[in-house]
Amino acid sequence: MLKVQTLVELLQASTPYAPPGFDPTSLYSTDSLVTSLLIVGSLLLTLLLSTMAFLGNVLKQRSAQNVLRWRRDGSPVQARPLLTGRSHCFISHNWLTGQDQSRTIKSALCGLVPSLRVWLDVDDMRSKAGTKATNTSNFGAVIDTTETMIAFMSGTKKRNSVSHSHLLSQSKSASKLATSGVAGERSDYFCSPPCQQELRRAMSTKTPIVWVYETDPAHGGISMDTHLADCPDDLRPMLEAAIAAHEVIDWHRIRSFQDTSLRLILQHVLAKEAEERVADLVYVPTEITRVPMRLHPPPLPHKFHVWVSEHNPGAAELIEELDKWMVSAASRVSVVITPLTSPPTTRLTPSPPLLRCVAS
Repeated sequence: MLKVQTLVELLQASTPYAPPGFDPTSLYSTDSLVTSLLIVGSLLLTLLLSTMAFLGNVLKQRSAQNVLRWRRDGSPVQARPLLTGRSHCFISHNWLTGQDQSRTIKSALCGLVPSLRVWLDVDDMRSKAGTKATNTSNFGAVIDTTETMIAFMSGTKKRNSVSHSHLLSQSKSASKLATSGVAGERSDYFCSPPCQQELRRAMSTKTPIVWVYETDPAHGGISMDTHLADCPDDLRPMLEAAIAAHEVIDWHRIRSFQDTSLRLILQHVLAKEAEERVADLVYVPTEITRVPMRLHPPPLPHKFHVWVSEHNPGAAELIEELDKWMVSAASRVSVVITPLTSPPTTRLTPSPPLLRCVAS
């Protein structure tokens, strides 16, 4: 940021025509250099702040677009206001194998519904949550201040691990740990006395429970049979009823499936808001189920796509008979039979296998 005239004079001073005794360093001024550096620093700071403001605005607009909406009119979902000290939902979880997932669930729920109040011990307890300093006797009273309880079920695989030994010390009954579930598995959630206390308090106060099931074995996912086996006798009917009604929500880490999990959780948490809108449903704008399905045309001379599940007895034979009938009827229309050899991998939308025909 030096002046042009100063640079010209400096060049002239470096020539043999400079007068005797001329000192080129005299052309530099300390005040000018400081001023130039301040100007450059101000410009860089302004550019940095402008870039941060622009990126923040872009992220804000994207987050505003990706909020939970009502299906009937597309308006953003607003959780009903509550009194001070109350929350819309309480996340019950085991500290060892469910804390990270619970934090993720809370962040995602509040991101979709900013007005939602989610109670999580690591954020809302004054004591050190997850440590021996935590007063777990207060958890039962917290249930009285929430509208819904989310029960996050997780467990461990190896019984002889160090972490499992730590969990064994938490249980009051050693006989309870010998379950009839899958060998080598243990439900950390149902074997945790604080979690049992929270469930019993929710049951006594008739607080709605949203059952969430960890599916990833690397992050506490175990079989549902083990959860059922480790569940106390007085609490097992609630879990069995939820399983029979297909109300247990799988928790996934793949974003496409996770959006569906979050939508199902929020549909339960916002049940009262939905009733006020005459049983309205919610949706996530970025959910993959809202993306139209596009199929490539079938190879000639075929006209239709037909998927046949091997878990639907008689479906393949029916399609073969239909194909023969259409050929004999001289319709010159045939079908491509594609068997589905792999069973469904998710229980998010449980339903019996059906024959699906999609016209191209």
